[in-house]
Amino acid sequence: MEQLSIHWIQAKALIYLGVRLSDLFEPEDMRSDPEPRGSIQQKNAIIGLLVAIVAVLGIILLVQSCDDGTKSTTTQQTATAPVEEAPEEEPTEETHAEEALVEEAPVEEAPAEEAPVEEEPAEEAPAEEAPVEEAPEEEPAEEEPSEELPVEEDSGPPEPPVNVLCLPSVNESEFSLQWDAPAEPDDVFGINVYISENGGAYNRVVQELVSDGVVSTDLDSGTKWGIIAVSVPVGTPLMIAVTSFDADYSESGWWPIDAYYGSGTDCFTGPPDAPNIGTVSPGAGSGETNIQILPNEYDQAPAEDIVSYTVLVDTGSGFQEVPIISQNFESSLNGYLLIISPNDHAPADYQITATDAHGNVSAVATRSCPDSSVPECN
Repeated sequence: MEQLSIHWIQAKALIYLGVRLSDLFEPEDMRSDPEPRGSIQQKNAIIGLLVAIVAVLGIILLVQSCDDGTKSTTTQQTATAPVEEAPEEEPTEETHAEEALVEEAPVEEAPAEEAPVEEEPAEEAPAEEAPVEEAPEEEPAEEEPSEELPVEEDSGPPEPPVNVLCLPSVNESEFSLQWDAPAEPDDVFGINVYISENGGAYNRVVQELVSDGVVSTDLDSGTKWGIIAVSVPVGTPLMIAVTSFDADYSESGWWPIDAYYGSGTDCFTGPPDAPNIGTVSPGAGSGETNIQILPNEYDQAPAEDIVSYTVLVDTGSGFQEVPIISQNFESSLNGYLLIISPNDHAPADYQITATDAHGNVSAVATRSCPDSSVPECN
């Protein structure tokens, strides 16, 4: 539209120019100032040339206007084509609608997919409960050991020997060991004897089978079993243990006892007896007192397992321990002579105990010496 307005204005300008040129062709009689003829011919030539130029310009303008109109029409059609296609985008809106539906479909499917997700933990929960259900199935496994318990009891080791005693034997460096007969003698296949010397390791010195006849099973009318222990160490504290074993050599426990083998054949075991006090008399030195320790009545051999004595004296202010300055074995007495100091032998009351190599303390032996004029207090 703007180009048509421009062409219209150009046409009007040409018309106006033509009008102005027409003034040159006015009759000569209408002109007020007559001019020479030659000048008139020149003017006509010029006018003709100008008219030709104007005509050419007009044709050119018309041609350009036609071309511009065609181009503008094409441009308008081209410009309007997208405008017409814009409505054709309605399928696009439908496409958007379909896409919306497609998008909405996943939205609806998303909860459907989330539902299994929620069900999966629900399914996992039973999976966790499955071991719980398997736990009761393990109860038979717990019952199996309970069923095996009697088998283990039947095949287990026998009971250990109890109330073991150490008695003198016939030969040197031997002990006679006795203990209570077992409640299940058929379970005992053999006997072991172990000896520990002076607190050391236990060494097995005997292993005998009951079937070989070395183990005595008929002592004291069958109430005692016994065996001889050989190669017994001499002059040192001992610990003796007796065990039993079955046919599979499964060994029982033990109840060790202390023992001591001296120059004689006695087996000193357990706490020593109370000392057998002999004569109490003044010593050779000033403030000294001699005390004799004799063998016990039932055993004339000296108590060789005794390592020390303790003497308490009461001279009127209560019992107090008096140091022993000498402890010697006297062969003439077959016992020990103790010398204590400082102490006057009388008047005084005495209490004496003995301690063996295992640290066992004997019962208390007493003696009263009220008269100082009596040199030997018996």
